[in-house]
Amino acid sequence: MKRLSLALLVMVSVAVSCKKDDPGSPFAGKWSGGYTGSDVGMWRVTVHSDGKITGTANSLRTSREFPLEGSISDRGDFKASFGIAATGSEFTGTFTKDGSATGTWKNTMITPAIEGTWQGQRE
Repeated sequence: MKRLSLALLVMVSVAVSCKKDDPGSPFAGKWSGGYTGSDVGMWRVTVHSDGKITGTANSLRTSREFPLEGSISDRGDFKASFGIAATGSEFTGTFTKDGSATGTWKNTMITPAIEGTWQGQRE
């Protein structure tokens, strides 16, 4: 009986101490869309389970590709810098759990500054 009680106690302790797997960001996956305004182009990112975002933006006017790096909150608030971080360029906006994403972009290192809006969806 002592062994059974001890075994039961150990199993309960192990079960209680085990954490459930963290499901990660509800926005994890691949997203893509376009941007317009002072420049026009396409973007594509991967939202990782930890909320980190990596991807690229492609300018149709300059035929250049820029890296995108940023993060997203569990509420869907998004911020990423594009190009070289020191350029002051960024995308900000919101991703939704229904699979849509919208926001604004701005590059203040170009005079005059260029800016616009972006939209996209979960792939």
